[in-house]
Amino acid sequence: MDGRFPVIARIQVRWRDIDPLGHVNNAVYFTYFETARARYYEEVLDARGIEDIDFLVASIRCDYLSPVVYGETVEVGIRVVWVGKTSWSFEYEARTGDGRVVARADSVQVRFDHQTGRPRPLDEDWIARVTRAQGGPPAPKPNDGPESGEPAPHAVTGERR
Repeated sequence: MDGRFPVIARIQVRWRDIDPLGHVNNAVYFTYFETARARYYEEVLDARGIEDIDFLVASIRCDYLSPVVYGETVEVGIRVVWVGKTSWSFEYEARTGDGRVVARADSVQVRFDHQTGRPRPLDEDWIARVTRAQGGPPAPKPNDGPESGEPAPHAVTGERR
């Protein structure tokens, strides 16, 4: 795994992860990404329990690049790509133990106040922790509003949606 990812989750592929075609089922990758997100919150944002997780996943997408089979180990790297007022984007890269890239994904999370049912701003401490972990500040949220005339580039591929 390269140095772009401050957190890496190592996951042993389980029998239950395999589909009838003999490889990891596409839906299981989202569980792998969830595991990496949880590790990021623990290691970077010091989350110790469910009460410390104050976000919702607004969207997530995955590009599958190569099959993974039972017995392999998958390493999922995760990093923050951009930060907005209440939201941020994670980039994920999944590799097998031999370094083969098997999937790339991105997700958008929104910090959420469960008491009020409204988005909650990211604070200076949150941004400082991410900046320290990643060796520099994440980019600002891309402008994809009506004034820009086109959607923001995809966090992994750079393509316009």
